[in-house]
Amino acid sequence: MRLGKAAMVVVCLLGLSCTTLHAEACSRDEMVQGVQYAANLIESQGVKAFEELLAYRFCGGGGYIYITDLEAVMLLNGAIPALQGQSCLSMQDAKGNSFAREVKEKAERQASGWQVYWMTNPLTKQVEPKCTYFEKARMDGREVIVCGTVFGIAQADCR
Repeated sequence: MRLGKAAMVVVCLLGLSCTTLHAEACSRDEMVQGVQYAANLIESQGVKAFEELLAYRFCGGGGYIYITDLEAVMLLNGAIPALQGQSCLSMQDAKGNSFAREVKEKAERQASGWQVYWMTNPLTKQVEPKCTYFEKARMDGREVIVCGTVFGIAQADCR
């Protein structure tokens, strides 16, 4: 079952994650390309890129970008803009994992990486793995973590 564009727009307008139902809608390479595009835009335009990145989607429209500082304070979230300015360190997934803390800790040790966390997919209403790929970038002179996230990539492939 595939959702039409109109249904995806409604899901997005409600402030829910824009997602896809099928794993074939996204690959690891598409995730990496989406995050690299966003990181390059941030490095060249700084915060001026936020307007474009709020609307930017990849992986068939299901993937979106979020950006945190090195202390896991949300600077931009393409699915839930209201998170801007909030610390994500206490956020937990459906299994109780502190996924934002885990991304932050990985980013302290490496320039890029993968993280799986478990969230309710708003389309299927099921708790599913959500895959995140991140890269560190410089934005207006400071280091940030640029993340892309999407449902539909198997847990084993999110690494």
